[in-house]
This record gives sequence, C-alpha cells and structure tokens, in this order.
Amino acid sequence: MDEHALRDAPAGCTILVVPYCHADWAWTHSRRWHEIRYVLAVDEVLDIMAAQDAAGIAPGAPEAYRWYTDCWRTQIATFLETRPERHGELRRRIAEGRIAICGGWANLRVNHVPGELFVRGMVLGRRQWRQAFPDADLRVHSDIVDVAVGHPQLPQLMRLAGYDYLQFWRPEEALNAKGVPHQFIWEGIDGTRIIAARGCYGGLAQPVLAPADAAERWDEVVARWWETTLRYKLEHTPIGLIWAQRGSDDARPLRTHPGDDAPMDLPAIVRAWNEREASTMRFATPVEAFAEVEARCDALPVIRGTLDPIDVAYNAAWGGARGLWRLREGCAREIGIAEGLHALLNASGVPAPTANDNGRAAWERGPSGGPCNGVAWGQGGLDELWRDALTFSAHAVQWLFQEDFDEMYALAQSTFTRARRAQQDALAMLAARVNCPDDAQHLLMNPLPREREVTVPVRLTFVRGEEGGAPEPMRLLDGAGREVPWQALRALRHAGNTWEWDALARVTLPAGGWTVLRAERGGGDRLASPPWPLSPSRRGGSEDSSITNGLLTLRFDRGRLVRIEGVSGEWTAPADTPFGHLRAYDVDTTKPLHVGPIVGRTDAVWASWRVTEAGPLRWGMRSEGAVGACPAALEARLYADERRVEFSVEVEWDGRGGFLAAHLPYPGRGEIAGDMPFCVEGKPLWAEPYVGIERTRPGMFIARSFVDWTAGERGMAYISHDGDRYFIMDLEGNVLQHILINSVREPYAEWEESVNRQMRGEGRHEFSFSVVPHEGGWREARLWQLSEALRTPVLRTRPLGRGELPMAGSALAITPETVALSACCADRERVLIRALDTTGEGARARIELPFDVVRAEIVDLNGEPMAGEVTVDGREVRVELGPWQIVTVALSAAG
Repeated sequence: MDEHALRDAPAGCTILVVPYCHADWAWTHSRRWHEIRYVLAVDEVLDIMAAQDAAGIAPGAPEAYRWYTDCWRTQIATFLETRPERHGELRRRIAEGRIAICGGWANLRVNHVPGELFVRGMVLGRRQWRQAFPDADLRVHSDIVDVAVGHPQLPQLMRLAGYDYLQFWRPEEALNAKGVPHQFIWEGIDGTRIIAARGCYGGLAQPVLAPADAAERWDEVVARWWETTLRYKLEHTPIGLIWAQRGSDDARPLRTHPGDDAPMDLPAIVRAWNEREASTMRFATPVEAFAEVEARCDALPVIRGTLDPIDVAYNAAWGGARGLWRLREGCAREIGIAEGLHALLNASGVPAPTANDNGRAAWERGPSGGPCNGVAWGQGGLDELWRDALTFSAHAVQWLFQEDFDEMYALAQSTFTRARRAQQDALAMLAARVNCPDDAQHLLMNPLPREREVTVPVRLTFVRGEEGGAPEPMRLLDGAGREVPWQALRALRHAGNTWEWDALARVTLPAGGWTVLRAERGGGDRLASPPWPLSPSRRGGSEDSSITNGLLTLRFDRGRLVRIEGVSGEWTAPADTPFGHLRAYDVDTTKPLHVGPIVGRTDAVWASWRVTEAGPLRWGMRSEGAVGACPAALEARLYADERRVEFSVEVEWDGRGGFLAAHLPYPGRGEIAGDMPFCVEGKPLWAEPYVGIERTRPGMFIARSFVDWTAGERGMAYISHDGDRYFIMDLEGNVLQHILINSVREPYAEWEESVNRQMRGEGRHEFSFSVVPHEGGWREARLWQLSEALRTPVLRTRPLGRGELPMAGSALAITPETVALSACCADRERVLIRALDTTGEGARARIELPFDVVRAEIVDLNGEPMAGEVTVDGREVRVELGPWQIVTVALSAAG
C-alpha cells in the first residue's frame, strides 16, 4: 500500500491503545516468578502515571497512560499483600478512571467450570473489588480474554452479575470465518443483549513500532502500525473504531515483549500520531473503549445465540481422573449441597451447633468475623470454600511447575474435604432431629428438589450375636413404611454369622428430602440373589451372551456390546467400534499445546468376560483385558426400571503422549446437541469452520455432561457421570468419542521440562458414563434431569436420634421438573434460591419450603433487588420463568 493509502484508510477512525498485562499465573515460569512480575508491573504503572503528572500531562490527554486488571486473586491480591503502602495510590488511580477493573475473582475458563462456580467468581470478585476499591467502575467483564468465549447464556449471566459489557478473544479465526465482527451486540439464548468486543489481548509490543528515532522514520513507523495491527483491526470493525490491545503475557508497561523488556515510548508515538495523522489515537481502558463503542451502538450488528459451540482443542482431561478438572466439579457440587442444607436448616429454626454440642465444630462466624474454633460452616465460611475452589480453577494451572502444582492440588483436595465435612455436619444436624427407630440403618438424603427413585449402594449392619447377625429372611422399609426392593452384593461374615451386607436398595426419595431405611425380619425370600459368577468366564472364542432388565437387552460378542434392543428398536454397532468401546490414540505431542496429528491408535482387547450380577435391581457384564500395554476393564450394567446402559471403566494408564476415549457409534448423521452451563445448545459440527489454533482437532467440541444425537423420532445420548467435557465427533464415521484421559510425555518447549509430572496421567483411573437410547429428542428423553440425577449421588448419614421430624420428609421441592436448582444459600438473613428453565420453553415454577415465608423478591446474582414478580402463599413461592431464564428469589423466613 502506498503512502497516501496508508493515510487515507484509517482517516477519521479512532484508535484506542488499551494496555494490559495478562496474568496466566502458570505459563512458562513458576508461580513465584509470576507473583514478583505482577508486583513489578503494577509498581511501574503507578510510577508512569506519577511521572506523567509531574511532567504536566493532563489526566485526560490522549497520551495520558491507561491500564487495566481483570482478576483479583491472580494479580492484584499479590500486589496488595506485597505493597500495602501503595493501596491508596492504586485506589486513587482507579477512582480517576486511569486504571480499570474488569473482572472477577480469577480468570476462569467459562466452559470448564460448573455454572455456579463461574457465578461465584463474578459475585465474590465484585464483592472483593468493592471492598478494596469502592470507587471502581465495574461495568466491564474482561477476564476471559485468553479462553473460549463461552456459552449462549453468558449475556444473561453478565447482566445479572452487574456487567454491561463483555470483552473476549478466542476463537479468533473461527469467528472471523463466521463473519462475527470485533464489536457487536450479543443476544443470548434467552434474549438478553450485551455489547461485546473481541480481539487478541496482546500486541503493539514490537520495538519497531516505537523506535527512538521515530520522528525521522515516521512513514516507516506508520507502515509498521498498519501492517501489524491497524489494517487487520479496521477490516473487522463495523464502526470505524480500532481497539488495539497493548501488551502480552506478563507484560510490563511501556516495554517490549517479555524476554528483552526494552523500553517503548508509546506516549510520544500517540502525541506525534495526533499531530501528523488524519485519524485519532489515545490510550484507553476497556471502560473508556466501551463508551466509544456504545456511542456507535446503532451501527452494531446483532449476533444471536451460540458464538462458539466448539471451545479449544488443548485443555481436554489433563491428568485423567487425577486432574484438577475433576476436583473442580466435585468441590462445586459438595459446597453447593452443603450451603443449601445449612441455609434451609438455619431458616427452619434448627439451632447452629457449638463446639460443645456433641464435640462438633461451630458453623457460624465468630464475633470478629473469623471462624469459630477453626471451622466456619456459615455462609461466610462456605464462601471461603468457594474462593479456594476459584483459586485452583484459574485457567492454565495444568501447566504449573511441579512444586506449584502439588500445592494447588493439595488446596483442591483440602477444599473438597472441608466441603464434604460441612455437608456431613449439616446432615448430622438433620439426623439428630429425625425420629429414627432402633432398627434404622441409614438416613438417606436427596439433594435434588424433585422426587426420585434411585438404586443406591448401602451397607446393612447388625450387631446382635444372639440373633445370628443379619436376619433371614429380611426385608427393607423406607420412612413411609413401604417395602424397599433390594439386592445382596457381598456378605461380610465372621465366626459363622453374616454381620453385614453390602447391598443395593431401590428407594423412592422425597423432593429435596430424606427417608429412613430400616431392616427387619420378614419377607417371602430368604435373601435377594448374591452376585457370585452366574456363568463361566469366557476366554477367546466367539460365544455370545446377553443381559436384560426387561426394558433393554444387551447382546455381547466376545465381551463387546454389539447390539442394544428395546427402546426405539434395535441399535447395532459397527464391527470395529462396539458401544462403550475403549481406544487409545497416540499423538505427536511435540506440536504447540500438544495438539499434534494422531499418529496411531490401539483398541481394547478383552481376554475374558463374565456376567457379574443378575438382578433383581442390577445386571452386569464385565470384560477384562488391555488397551495396548494398559490393563483395563469395562463393565456394562442395567438397572431395574431404567432405560439406560451404564458403563464403568477401569484402566492403568501408562502416561503415553495421546488420549484415551470411550466411543458411541451412531447409524448416520443426525442433529447433535449438548448441555452447557445453564442451557442446551445445538452442535452443528459439520457446518463449523475448523480453523485456527483453537480448532486443530477436527470434530472436537465441548459439552457439560451429555451429548445427544437425534434423527427423526429416535435418538441416543451419551451422559458422562464424572468425566471431563471434551468430545470428538468423527465427521465421516459418525462415532462420538469422549476423551477420558489426555496425557503428554514429550515437552514441546524447554520450559515444559519443569511442568508437573501429573500431565502424564500415569496410574489407575476410573470413570462412569451412560448410553441412553430414546424416542423423540433430548427434551422428550428428559436428558437434563437424568444427567443431573446421575451426577448427584444420594447422601447417607447415620440415624442419630428420636427427634421431632418424621422418618420421611421434604425440605425443598421445585416443580415442574423442567425447572432446575442452581443454588440454595444464605445471604444477609435471607435464603437465596436460584432456578432456571432447562427446556427453552419457559415454566411457572412452584417452590415449596420447610418454613413460612414472610417476604420474597427477585434479586440479581449479587442479591440486589431487580424487576420481577413473585407470589407467596405460606410455605409456597411461585415465580414465572421465561425460556432459558435464570431467576434468583430472596426469601425471608418468619421469626
């Protein structure tokens, strides 16, 4: 392009230079290096602004330096701990608008964390920012700039959390190919709109953009700006606004890329540009940049629904079952259940225990705001658990150096343990107030706010030797006096008596409630059938075998599930990929981010197989063998009255470079859908452009827990009980792959030699998933409800006393079943209930509580009042939910 064209193309445009230091907290260096680096960066930002003030540069001048931060824990918390004397100075710059705060607690991967964990990241982050910097403008959310944009509920969540604007980056090339501009209005799946801007978080860090002799080489400098940044930005803006991020990972202000850190006099470039060029250039924060975007709002296109159904290709299932991703899921579930139980018990008038109450630790905050006796199980203490979970959920932590990873993993395990303890303490508080007879075996608790019938593992224990241990015959009863079907699994015998039974019980549990499980002498049969081998082990050959529960029949060939019969006809697997099949893929992991080409594959081969269980509640076929050099087992199970096939995987992984996947073949091309946090979205994989670094694995995509394939009037779904969120659809062979373990042995960069060995994933791993043939689509199959139930186990605790509560009761019920519970927690003497529509069709929700409600109002995610109607009738609350709407109701209990 000639000199005149260089001047004419951006003429009249506004060029915003937005400085930033991206905090990975784990990438290329130790955490200690990162902490020191971020303190240095903030120190230098404050020094630059002070120097400009001393030089007489007005705060509103185009060359007046700007900067922003986007996460509390991974950047600013360390600065304030190290430089408390500069807190006031930082606060003043934030109040002036020269430093902006644009995020929450930690920079999370939106699609990688449970929905409620992402919500708490925004809520607790904003609370922390308000406390430290009460004058901050918190309207911009920008701490997902280095991760995939997320799911189509993000506009609604942003608005509910108090954000007006969203900035993100990935996937750049794919969104370009789909025609999404750099500034637009994003309309979410529920209809909520938010102004969004996208683009790389780094750039403008090359020394040629600001040489010391820029005045003499000005035409060359302008050409460099045009070639490296301006042309590309101008091509993708619909409003003549060039938003140019300035910085990179760990960037120091007004310096080149980390490594040389050479000074760059960008303020001088800004001054000269405004003197010489027909376009305008100035420093800006994202808050100021979005003000410019909103001023041109009428020219912005509206982009509706899902932007990116794929996510990125390089973060799948690192470490397998030992990965931090699994602890994120577990912690979010355990903390959520614990806070719901405590909130409901407290609102119902159950007094909090003290340290002298049967030796249990106190669960409320002490007078000073700290925990009583070292443990805090009030909402304040539970929020501490959420903060810890957010800390080890920050993005890129899988690349932590060994010492740092061990510390982070220990934090994750500790958080899980403390959350489970808080949950068990609440269950004990409940159990102490339930009327439990002497023959009570368990108090079973259903965390879901709807009635469910479920097969649960139990241990039945008997101590009376004069009665011969366990009675024969024996029957089980629930808290309502109904007989409970059961199946013996294993007898625990000593001195000629059976003292305990490991068993299964098919129990109906009240919505969000409990039932007592009792055992007594009686019943027609002596005992349900034990599981000892019911057919000889098959070794080699081609003998067929089958199991059935009356609804589904599974047919096996040499231990491989080849046909499913029952729901919507027959499903037959291709010869090379049976249902649930395990296959390992060898990958060239020396490529960037370890996502190189697949260079080999190894199929599971079964050396033996046998029927392990034959009802009346569960039927099982177990196959044992290996995937190459990795010993493995795959067990397929059926349950009474359930139309699904459950698989259990065990494997001793050898830490190769590559991944292990479970497979589900389909008979042809159909419509693919998957659940995401707070919604279900279509996955039109065949139409998606697989371009750019985020999409180097064709057919790869993400789903929270289930993937559904539907063609015509029938379909089949894959539900992951405890695996990570990454799937691959073979776009030619119509086979779904679920990545269970992803591992790397060869580093692709020198610094990776220091990265944790857990990236290899070596050792024993266990996973469970279900295959669900169904009629109709995912709504008719109730996949959201089924997935939620399979991923939310029934809780068990000891029967403790003869209290005032009945042996069966409900603590929280929400109808209809298409309305899901996201959170139940305490907030300022209130109980917050967060619910969502899971079908996209809307619903009138009815919430039944264990206490009288004297006041109810609709609030946002921060607990602040917002528009919306709610009806109260004693212990019942009713609220209208629009399609995919998320509603939080704040309830005040009588007394």
